[in-house]
Amino acid sequence: MSARGRSTTLDARIILLAGLLDAVALPFVHRLEEVAFLAVLSCASLMLEGHFKRAGILIAQFVGCEALACAGALVVANVPASALGATLTAAGVLGERAVPILGYVFVLSRIGSGELVSVLIRAKVPQPVAIGLASLLRFVPALGQTFTAMRRASLFRGDGFRAKSLARHPAKSSQNYLLPFLARLSCVADDLAAALCARGVGMGGAVTTDVRDLRAKPRDLAALAALAFSYGAMLVWRSL
Repeated sequence: MSARGRSTTLDARIILLAGLLDAVALPFVHRLEEVAFLAVLSCASLMLEGHFKRAGILIAQFVGCEALACAGALVVANVPASALGATLTAAGVLGERAVPILGYVFVLSRIGSGELVSVLIRAKVPQPVAIGLASLLRFVPALGQTFTAMRRASLFRGDGFRAKSLARHPAKSSQNYLLPFLARLSCVADDLAAALCARGVGMGGAVTTDVRDLRAKPRDLAALAALAFSYGAMLVWRSL
């Protein structure tokens, strides 16, 4: 039986490499221009895969985190001992660094588990670890779908799953929304564990996955060259 083709525009190995480079580079970047550059690369990966709406959300999240950091800095400038200002600044700075990584996680989580497992195995990741990581990434869209379903059910009942009700009645909101949400997540975790067992992980036998055609295409080589050029340009710019 011939191997099926991939579902992504770019080779998922390049997307995975870009995400790893981003995670490695973040602790060493401190200027806003450098962090924004990493966010642009993450946004480009989203747009290349057709996730234009998510790319816009990523930009909005980055701008919001920067505004939060600036607001905290202003509070600290006026009241140096302000714990609120320090908290806002720290949340904004950490958010700026998390946003680019979340973009790559979003792209990888939209890839089928079998395809992602093939990608990780070709990257010399042990097969049980590859299957576990692929199942973990599948948990990301499941998390969003669970939250959306619960919110729609709440609005249908007239409970009003809104920020206003959460702020006014935090205890009641936690009982009505948080506990069912966590219970549903435990069911999702059980489903993922059952999927791992079905593939033979931890059972002492052969681990089964489907085979994908992962041959590189010209656009993959062009993307890899663009990625290498981008990070090389950033290193040269940092040395100036």
